[in-house]
Parts: sequence; C-alpha cells; structure tokens
Amino acid sequence: MFGDPGLPLGREHRAINSIASIKPADGFPADRLESQLRRGWGHLCFQHPRLAARVAEDQISLIYEIPSPNELKIWMAKTFVIAKDESSAAEVIATLRPEPHALLIYVPQSFELLGHSSH
Repeated sequence: MFGDPGLPLGREHRAINSIASIKPADGFPADRLESQLRRGWGHLCFQHPRLAARVAEDQISLIYEIPSPNELKIWMAKTFVIAKDESSAAEVIATLRPEPHALLIYVPQSFELLGHSSH
C-alpha cells in the first residue's frame, strides 16, 4: 500500500536501483561487451531465479519456471536493455516505470550497468 500512490502516475515509490561502472580493457570491442553482459544476465536467471519469477495469483508467492532456450531469449529481450539514447544511468532512472521483472540496463555512453527492481 505504501507504494500504491505512484502507480497511477506510472511511477514506483520503492524501486531498487544499483549502478556499476565498467571500464573495458584497451581494445575490448564495445559490441562484444554488450553480448557478454547479455550472456551473463541470462546466466543469472538460473543462479538467482527470483530475477525471472512472477507473482502468483495469491499475491504472496513467487513462481519460477525453468525457461526453455526460446523462453530465455524472450525473457532476456524484455529484461536486458541497452539505453543508447541516454548518457548516464541517472538519466535512465528518471524514465523508468514499474516493471513485472528486474531489469539490467546497459548505458554504453557512460559504460554503466543499472540494475532495477521493484522492492
């Protein structure tokens, strides 16, 4: 109930945001960094299933179903975002709306990773 007042505005009062800066080694291609981050995010889906869990109808329990390879691709397409138009993670945070799953957002201009999740 605490966070409900922001929902009609498309905002979330108690989101959790974590930012990490990444400095690629000299000569490490940016497109490879993006693919490795995406691959790592997919791996985390299995290591930390809550990232891909959904809320059950009772609104108390979480349900996690081991995804097929195709379901994993779909989940990654929804939850791993490359923010090409923003210059910083702080700029991205200002645009975020409530999401059913955690997001990992890569900001290539600042080499920042933003983890975003509902509380």
